[in-house]
Amino acid sequence: MWRNLKTTLFPYRRLALFTPVVIAGSIAAHHLGWFNRLEWQMRDLLVLSQTTDAKGRSVADKIVIVTIDEKDIAAVKNWPIPDENLADLLEKIRAQNPRVVGMDLYRDLPVGQGYDRLKKVFESMPSLIGVEKITGERVKPSAVLKAKDQVAIADLVLDGDRHVRRAMLTAEDSKEGNAQKAGLATQVALKYLEADNINLEPIKDTHYRLGKTDYRPLNIGEAGYNRQDLGGYQILMKWYGSESAFQQVSMRDVIAGKVDPNLMRDRMVFIGSFAESTNDFFNTPYSLKAKTTRVATPGVVIHANIAHQLVQSAIVGNHELHGFSDRQTYVWIGLWGIAGIAGCWWLAGDGLKRRLPGGNVLWGSIGLTTALIGCTYGGFVNGRLVPLTPALVAMLTGITGTALVYKQQRLEQANQQLLDYSKNLEVKVAERTQELSLAKQAADAANQAKSEFLANMSHELRTPLNGILGYAQVLQRSTELPTKSREGVEIIHQCGTHLLMLINDILDLSKIEARKLELHNNPINLSNFLNGVSEICRIRAQEKGVEFQLVLSPGLPTGIQADEKRLRQVLINLLGNAIKFTDQGRVTLRVSQTTEAETGVLGTIPTAEEEMRLRFQIEDTGVGMTDRQLGKIFQAFEQVGDNDRKTDGTGLGLAISQRIAELLGSQIQVRSHLGEGSTFWLDANFQTINDWATTPAAQSLQQQVVGFELGDRASAPSILLVDDDLKHRSVLNTLLAQIGFSLLTAENGVVGLQQAIAQLPDLIVLDLDMPEMNGFDLIEALQQNDKTTGIPIVVASARVFEEDRLKTLQAGASHFLPKPIQFEALLKVLEQSLALQWLYAEGAEKLEPQQETPTKMVPPSPEIIEKLYHLSMLGDIDAIEGTLRELVNDNSALSPFAKEIQGFAASFQTGKIRQFLKSFAMAESA
Repeated sequence: MWRNLKTTLFPYRRLALFTPVVIAGSIAAHHLGWFNRLEWQMRDLLVLSQTTDAKGRSVADKIVIVTIDEKDIAAVKNWPIPDENLADLLEKIRAQNPRVVGMDLYRDLPVGQGYDRLKKVFESMPSLIGVEKITGERVKPSAVLKAKDQVAIADLVLDGDRHVRRAMLTAEDSKEGNAQKAGLATQVALKYLEADNINLEPIKDTHYRLGKTDYRPLNIGEAGYNRQDLGGYQILMKWYGSESAFQQVSMRDVIAGKVDPNLMRDRMVFIGSFAESTNDFFNTPYSLKAKTTRVATPGVVIHANIAHQLVQSAIVGNHELHGFSDRQTYVWIGLWGIAGIAGCWWLAGDGLKRRLPGGNVLWGSIGLTTALIGCTYGGFVNGRLVPLTPALVAMLTGITGTALVYKQQRLEQANQQLLDYSKNLEVKVAERTQELSLAKQAADAANQAKSEFLANMSHELRTPLNGILGYAQVLQRSTELPTKSREGVEIIHQCGTHLLMLINDILDLSKIEARKLELHNNPINLSNFLNGVSEICRIRAQEKGVEFQLVLSPGLPTGIQADEKRLRQVLINLLGNAIKFTDQGRVTLRVSQTTEAETGVLGTIPTAEEEMRLRFQIEDTGVGMTDRQLGKIFQAFEQVGDNDRKTDGTGLGLAISQRIAELLGSQIQVRSHLGEGSTFWLDANFQTINDWATTPAAQSLQQQVVGFELGDRASAPSILLVDDDLKHRSVLNTLLAQIGFSLLTAENGVVGLQQAIAQLPDLIVLDLDMPEMNGFDLIEALQQNDKTTGIPIVVASARVFEEDRLKTLQAGASHFLPKPIQFEALLKVLEQSLALQWLYAEGAEKLEPQQETPTKMVPPSPEIIEKLYHLSMLGDIDAIEGTLRELVNDNSALSPFAKEIQGFAASFQTGKIRQFLKSFAMAESA
C-alpha cells in the first residue's frame, strides 16, 4: 500500500515544494511594496471607468467652486489676491447665504490695501473656513479666523508616485501639543451636514459614525500602506470627478455680480486657484486622461471631491472604499497561486481531452486572468479594493513554473538516452578547461603588452615634451624677453603642461583600475593657480568665439593645501568639456566658499589656518544634455553628443576627474537642460593658508632664483648630467648654469661612470634608458665604487610608473623626477641634497586673488518681491529661476539681487530666500 501511494505521489513532489515558494515569494514582494505602483495605476483606471449616478450628481450640485485663474490675477494685478479684492469676493458670496465657505487660500500676511476691511469680513462670516499648512514648510492661518476656530488644514497626502489617492480627514499638529486638526474638506462637510442635523458620533476608539456611514481609518497593511504612510486619520478616496464635474464660477464674475443670485444659496462653496502660475496642482487619477487639457488637478478640486464623498456617504450610505487587510491579502494571493498551479497541471496533462489552438495552458491563463480582473472591478464597484497585481503575479508565476516542472518531468524520461553522451563529457570538459587556460594566458599576455605599450608611449611622448617645457622654462627666466613674449612663453609652458596631463590621463586610468591613485598636497596660491588654469582655457575659448569668465567671490583664502596637479586636472577637464560643447555664449569658472553652517558665513576669512569648504563651479551656455546622457558621462571611454564633437577627446577626463573628487571626499555633480547649457560643480574641504608670504611655495611664486650662497664652499657645486638625449642635457645645462652651478655632461652610462670617478661631482642627474649602460646599471656601479658611493643620485626619466620609481629608490637613488622636469621641483631636490640657500631676484610683486567688485543691491518692485515670496513658499525653484531671468533681461541693475537669490535656489534653500525677501519688505515698510 505504501509503495502504491509513493508511486502515485512521486510525480507531484516538485509541486509540493514549488507551490509554497511561489505563494511566499508573491506575499513577500507585496509586503515589501514592489507591486504598489501597479496597484495604484490599476486603481486610477478603475476610478476613470466608474460612471456618475444620480445620487452622486445631486450631491455634486450642492458644491460650487469659485475659481481664481490667470485672468483673475491679471485683473487684480497681483498674487496673492489683494485684501481689498478678497474682501469684495467674500462679501458677494456672503450675500448669497451659502451654508459654508471653504477658502483654500493661505492668508497670514496683509497683501496690498484693505486689510482692516478683510478682517471685518472674516469676523462677520461664521460660515467661512480658512486654511493653514502644518507639514513641511508651515504656513500660518489668519489670526482672526484662528481666534474664532474657523481654520482647517490644507495638507494632502501623496503616494510614492506623487499622486493623491487618500484623504486625510484629521491630523495631529506636533507644534501645538499634538492637537487634532481637521482637513478643509472635513470641516466644510461637517458644517454643511449640521444644518440637516447630521453630526459626527464616536462609536469606539477611532471609529465614528456620520449619518448612514461608519468610518474607520486605514489600518497598517490595508491597501498596501505601511506604518510610515498612515499619519493622521486617513481614508481611501473613491473620487467623483475632475474639475468639470462641479459647478464653477470665476472670481471676476462673482465680484462683477454676473452670476445667478441663488447659485450659492444653501450650498458648499470652495474658493481656490486654477491659475498655473500658482502651482497649486496635484497628480490624481484624472492625470491619466489622454484628452485632458490639464496635466494635474487643482488642489481645491481635490478638497471638493473629499467633501462630496463625506456628504454622499452620510446621506446615501455605502460610498466608502476599503482595502484588504494583510491576512485577507495573503489568503487571496494563496488562493490564486494554487488556482494557477493546479489548473496548469491539469490542463498540461490529460485533464482536458480537447487540444485548443495555441495550447490549453495559454487559454487557461487567459481565463483565470479575466476572472481575476472581473473580481477586482466588481469589488471596486461595491466598495472593496481587491489586490490584483500580487494575485496575478502569484497565478502567472505558478502557471509558468508548473509548465516548466511538467516539461522537466517529460525531459526526465529522455535522460536515459543521454547517459552514453555523459561518458564523453569529462573529456570535453578537459578540452574546454585547456582552452580556457590558453585564453587566460593570452589575456595575461595582452595585459602585459598593454602595460609595455603605455610605458613606451609615455616615454616617447615625454621625451619631446621635455625639450618644449625645458626651453620654455629657460625663456621664462630670461630678463631680456619682452613682456608680450614672456606671456606667450608662459602660455606655451601652460599648454605643454596641459598636454602632459593628457598623457597622464591614460596612465591615471591604469592607476585607477589598480586603485593606486593618490593625492599629494602642497601649498598653492589659489588666485595664481586659478588664473593659470583660466589662461589655458581662455585661448581655446577665444578660438571658438566663446566668452570666458573667471569669477572669484570675496572671502577666498590666499593659499590652500591641495594637490595642484590633480586639482588643475579636474578643472581643465571640466572647462575643456564646457568649451567643447559651447558654440556661442560664455563659459564661467566660479569659485566661492559654500554657505554650509559648519564652514562659516560667505565672505569671511578664517582667523587661523583651518578647513574651508570651497565650491568650484563651471557654467556654460552650450548644447546641454538629456537625462540619459547624464547617466553615462562619468563612465570611462564614454562620450556623449554628436559625432563631430566625439573626435575631440578620449572619454577619460570625467571618469578620472570623478575618481579624484572621491579622493577629495566629494563628488562632481551636474545639472543640465538640453539646449540651455550645463553646470558642473565640486565642493571640497581644503586646509587654508592665510600667512602665505612665509611659505616656501610663496617665495618660489613671488621671486625668481638667481643664485645661491656658497657658505663654507670654496667653489660652486658641480653636477654631472648623464643622458643620451642631447636636448635634455642642453636644457638642464642652460637652466643650472644660469644660477651658478658647474656642469659636467656624459652621453651614456659608461662615460658617466668614468667622469664620476675622475671628477667626483657633488651630485649626479641621470636617465634610466641609455645605450651601453642603462641607469640601473650605472647606479649599481656608482654604489659599488668607494669613491662615488656617497654622491647623491637624482633619476630623471620618462618612465613614470610607480614600480619604476620604487625600483630606482631601492637601487640607491635619492630622488626621482619624472620627465619633463619642472624646474621648481629640481630646485627643491637640489636644495635638499646640497643644503643650499637660494638667492632671489629683487622687485617681485605679490599676487593677490581677484575678487568680485561689490555692487549696490537694487530691489525690484514690491509686486515682484511678493510673487517670489509666494513661489518660495510653494518650493517652485524652476519658477523662481525663470522669474529672475526675466528680471535681469528687463533691467540689468537687478543682477546683484537676482544673483543672491540664485545662490540660495541652487541649493534649494527656500527658507533663506523668504528671509532675504522679508528683509526688503521690512525695509520698505520702515
